[in-house]
Amino acid sequence: MVSVIEEAPATWRRRIGAALIVTALAVASLDLFTVLINDEWSLLGALFGEGIGVRLLLITGLGLLIYWRRGVRDTHTLFLFILLVPTIYQFHGTERHMVADGFYYFSYVQSFWKDYDLHFENDYQKLGILNRPSLDQLTETGHRRNIFSVGPAIFWTPFFLLGELCGRLALWSGVDAQLEGSGPFHWNAVAVGSLLYGFLAVLLIQSLLRRYFSTSVAFAGTLLTWLATQLHWYMVYQPWMAHALGTFTVALFIWFWDRSRLRRGFKDALVLGLIGGLMASVRWQNGLILFLPFLDWLYCLWRREGKVLVAGVVFLGGFFLGLSPQLIAWKIIYGHLFYLHPPHGTAYVVYSRPFPLELLFSSRHGLLTWTPILWLGFLGLVPLLKKRLTAIWMMTFCLVLITYLNMSVSDWWAGNSFSNRRFDGALPILAFGIASSYGILSRFVSRRPAIAAYGLLAFFPVWTLLFMEQYHRHRIPIDDVVSFSDVVGNSAEILFDTIGYPFAWPANLRFARAHDASPAKFDTVVGRYFFHLHRIPRELFEIGEDDGALIDDGFSRPQHRAGRWVRVQRRRKARLFIPLARDETVRVTLHLSVRPRPVVLAVKVNGQDAGRFLVSPGFNNYVLPAPAQLHAGTNVLTFEPEFEEHGQILLWDRVAFDLIDP
Repeated sequence: MVSVIEEAPATWRRRIGAALIVTALAVASLDLFTVLINDEWSLLGALFGEGIGVRLLLITGLGLLIYWRRGVRDTHTLFLFILLVPTIYQFHGTERHMVADGFYYFSYVQSFWKDYDLHFENDYQKLGILNRPSLDQLTETGHRRNIFSVGPAIFWTPFFLLGELCGRLALWSGVDAQLEGSGPFHWNAVAVGSLLYGFLAVLLIQSLLRRYFSTSVAFAGTLLTWLATQLHWYMVYQPWMAHALGTFTVALFIWFWDRSRLRRGFKDALVLGLIGGLMASVRWQNGLILFLPFLDWLYCLWRREGKVLVAGVVFLGGFFLGLSPQLIAWKIIYGHLFYLHPPHGTAYVVYSRPFPLELLFSSRHGLLTWTPILWLGFLGLVPLLKKRLTAIWMMTFCLVLITYLNMSVSDWWAGNSFSNRRFDGALPILAFGIASSYGILSRFVSRRPAIAAYGLLAFFPVWTLLFMEQYHRHRIPIDDVVSFSDVVGNSAEILFDTIGYPFAWPANLRFARAHDASPAKFDTVVGRYFFHLHRIPRELFEIGEDDGALIDDGFSRPQHRAGRWVRVQRRRKARLFIPLARDETVRVTLHLSVRPRPVVLAVKVNGQDAGRFLVSPGFNNYVLPAPAQLHAGTNVLTFEPEFEEHGQILLWDRVAFDLIDP
């Protein structure tokens, strides 16, 4: 009895100590938030100064203290939190600029909480984008257009309001704070929100993977999904885009769906529907993930489970509740509750004209060339499918739909995107493949360590052989100091000219075989188009001033002759690659000269004779006698001069392409 009485004060002391530590952690975190959103004022600035180093150390120490006091031994999750510390440090030190779609996502939260409406004119004025041509015309309801989703504003709202509170406190303390909504207190507040939502996505992915893999394999898959894909970019460098939120909402939806599938009561159906509606309002295309509960629903109907009908109705109710902010925004801005196609326009997505090779392998934000780890994401799903796991089959089905949709978008490269940002919703699914691949590779290495060692040591002979080749080609000084940054660049150029960029296989090898060119040419040709999107009626290709991306062997480097930049053709064959997104009929005009005497030039289009004419000294235009029929994809123009004596050269200035039917 005495021991119980003596133990009670100790218990209360532990509880009070724990409460003080938690309170200190909360205050320190809020102080860190104020520093991240504005360096000029912070909650505890007098105590810690302006830097974040001491604050991060304090928060890390308090977090570790709570971790050990609670007796938690989840070292993998602890390591993820520790990695969050340098991520925050990187976030704070990175100079960011709001660009592209970020203005429009942010304008929702700014307009609603500052003006309590969705009239964006004054918000666009503050953001400096009001004069953009796409915003000239008003909608039928008298609003400025906003073709982007409202969902990010919903998730950013707590951070926007917290930024508002910090700004008012700063103003009250005598610091000049811009509180119109477009200043650092608000911009950076929502940016911190994206950073934290992205990290929550990381934690959800790890929790989800642990249901299917060992703890260590799940951790490896999570870590690679975070740091080796585009997720980290949209957490740190472009947090005003919707993509960190897109990954978070999809991860949350799949996590909850997988936890309750086939055992879902009405409450779970309502919550899942609500999450699904919010997920679709963040990134509309992520609504394809809704096929997961739909397939479950079909399966339960096949098993004649009657209550699934009611659960389905409840799910739909929750879904439309979560989607309602987007529907209301569309009604206010455009006068319609629903859109059967994106507000971008009916030609924005054309399902009959996908771009599979470009989307996956092009150097223009190709998914697998920019983020090679996703090779493991796709390939690693194959052994999981062989295990006949129903959930994996269903998620793979959604991944196929997302991939095909992204292939069918007119600007499949997603503008100024890191990798292909539109796959944000696919990352939680691809994480399964990454984890699966890691497990297979780790087991292989444990059984055959010698092969892994040989693979690592192969670097040295490859490095030396490439070094020899560039020395042989006089790409580096023969008897002088050497810049090893140039050595690395030369070696990479020689290697990729020979075998192509490995992560673009087999697309670049197929291109090289089809066009008898270096595999490296695939990187600069596939993915850029003439006449694309805006249907510009004329494309002027300045051969002398171009960077050579579309020029094959046969032309010299740019030279300044006769008062202009030209390329010289001395060989009997030179080629230009002309990439198109669709079949076109064009008139081809060549502007060139010859020295010293006239020469007959034969032109072929995709191997077919297109005309012959006599080129005379002096720069003149030469028009092919008949319009060229060019097909979608890569077209080849071949120029074959009939040089009759040594020293004859062609001087190429430009080639013009005019659409016959713009």
